[in-house]
This record gives sequence, C-alpha cells and structure tokens, in this order.
Amino acid sequence: MKNKNLEKGQGELVSFILLLFFSTIILSLFYYYNLLKVKASNIINEYKNYIDAENLILNLEADFQILSISKNDGKLSQELEFLRNKYINNNIRIEDISSGININYLSKKYLHDSNLLNKLFLSQEAFNEVLKIQEKETWLENINSINKYLTDFGKQNIKFYGWINPSFVDDILKEKSLIRDLPVLNIYYTDPEIIHYFITKPEFKISNYDVKYDKLINEIEINPYLDKQRIQEILSVNKNNPILDIFGVKTQFWNVLLNTEDATISLIIAADLIKENKKSLLKYRIIKREIEYEKIR
Repeated sequence: MKNKNLEKGQGELVSFILLLFFSTIILSLFYYYNLLKVKASNIINEYKNYIDAENLILNLEADFQILSISKNDGKLSQELEFLRNKYINNNIRIEDISSGININYLSKKYLHDSNLLNKLFLSQEAFNEVLKIQEKETWLENINSINKYLTDFGKQNIKFYGWINPSFVDDILKEKSLIRDLPVLNIYYTDPEIIHYFITKPEFKISNYDVKYDKLINEIEINPYLDKQRIQEILSVNKNNPILDIFGVKTQFWNVLLNTEDATISLIIAADLIKENKKSLLKYRIIKREIEYEKIR
C-alpha cells in the first residue's frame, strides 16, 4: 500500500514538474512572441516615421520653389504666407539666416573698421580668436564657441551662411564656387544699425545719408513690395552702385523648422542661381537637414 502511495506521489510530482516545465516553455515562447511582435511593430512604425519625414521634406522643397517667382521675400510676402498656411499643421517656422554680417565674405576694409568690430565683438582679442577659427575653416562647426566672443548685438547679427557677392569681398579667387550674383542682405530682415553702417560708408557716395536712411527704414516698415529699383530711388544712386549688391529684398539662406507627428525637422535651404538655356534661374535646394525622431517604446 505504501509502495502504491509512493508511486502515486512520485507520479504526481513528475506530472507537476512536467507541467511546470512545459508551462515555462509556453510562457517563454509567449513572452518572446510578444517581444518580437513589439519589435516588429516598432520597426514598422520607425519606417513609417522615416517615410513621413522624407515625404514632408520632398514636398516642402518642391513648394519652396514658389519663392523663385517672387520679387520680394518680405515678412508679408504672399509666397511665404502660402508656405506657412500649407504647413501650419506641421508647426512650420521660416527664418532668414543670412541677412547680417558674415566675416568669411567681408572686405578687409570692413574687418578692420573699429566701429563695426566694437559692435560685434567683446574685444580685439575676441575678434582675433574668431579669426583663428575662421582660418581653420571650421566656421559652421564652431557656432557655439564663436558666440562666446560676441556682444549681444554680434550674437544677433553675425551670420554663418551666405553666398559671396563680388562687390563685397577682396579676394574671391579661391571661393569661385560660392560666387552668386545675389544681394548680400535682405533689408526686411537686416538690423537697422547694419543698414545705417553701410549707407554712411564713403565708397557708396550717398549724399545726405541720414535723411535717406530714415526714408529707407520707413519704406521697409510700410511697403511690403520693395524692390531694387525703389531702393535705388530712395538712396539716389545709379544702378551700378555696389550698395545695390549689398541691399536687396531676397534672402540667400533660410532655416526651416517643422515637424511630423513623430519627428522634428530642421532644414537649411539655399536660394541658388543656376544656368538653364543660357538664363540664370533662381532655384531653392536643401543643403543641410537634421531629423530627430521620437523614441518608440
């Protein structure tokens, strides 16, 4: 009797162990199945997020070409308003990032002007440190380190992006690939003190410059449709005056910030002049892009 009870107990123990063993296997398989299912779902979602971001960028670059037909990139530009409205659900922000002082492409006569340097840099020593960074050609990679040498005015008005206009620099031979026949500054986005600085320079031969400066600033504030001809009239200069290579109403480089449901996107878009059928056409192209995806849990 004892043997039968013992055998029965042993059988029940073995059955329990086997049941526990197979239950553990089943639970483990179920766990790994769910883990793989979640992983597969994450991969699918990540791919969808990637496609959404890429499609948004492609569409935006295509839509940005609308600026090529506008004569004016003012703050009330209908073309810019079109872009803002079309991408309003993507929280779009469009910022001019080239209308200011880019010392990479600045004539030495301006680089050594103490009035300008004192406005932009904390000291002569600070300016010398920035020149060292410039000489190493690491300008764009060292924006934060450059900022510590700048005054508040300098932080607002030193620009890191821009094309070279031949009227604005001394030596352009080594930078031929960057030459564009585009005015350096969009006066709608340029600090008035910078506008005043250039208007007063004797090489532009602008008489009664304070009066004309006031008139130009007033025109910027009330006229959303300024063009090169109107700037020329206000300043009373001839059409070949190099001030018109500095003052314009089109922006060279834009920073565009927007997002999809699961990604934040930052783009640098350049206004570029290209040759087609022997004509110069304005085209817009993305030269830098950063996409930050939200982490999928």
